[in-house]
Amino acid sequence: MPLSHQQLASLRASVDPGVVARSRAYARAVRIVSADTTHVDALVQGTHEYEVFLTVEGTRLVASCTCPFFDDRFEPCKHAWAVVEAAVAQGHLNALADVARPRLIAGGPDDDLDIYGPDEAEEDPEPLELRDTDPRTRWVRALVGRRSQAQAPREP
Repeated sequence: MPLSHQQLASLRASVDPGVVARSRAYARAVRIVSADTTHVDALVQGTHEYEVFLTVEGTRLVASCTCPFFDDRFEPCKHAWAVVEAAVAQGHLNALADVARPRLIAGGPDDDLDIYGPDEAEEDPEPLELRDTDPRTRWVRALVGRRSQAQAPREP
């Protein structure tokens, strides 16, 4: 069963209204690579091509994006919201259909919050299309690319 207008409105209410407004410019820039009732992996062409990952966890839709806004603020960005709207329009994420008031939150693995910069990351991460789409490993593999672009803090 697809998400209702009320459920989409509930997701939208958990995102900054400015982010929702800016996401409209990206509606045609979304390319869903892999999707089903509980997850979506997509590419969004912005200033650069950003990877967006959505996963249903209970009553929440957890979003992650490789853009600087998401990295800086750790909250849903315009790319993530554009993917949410595209995915719902295409009939994905139906695992939320039984949730009266789903919420959209930012998420990712705990080690992504490491303030000391990257540990040992791949130099040239493989493209999204070649990545494992197993939900148990998707977050880790996706964030390897983002972490490889981070810089370690400078020593005094």
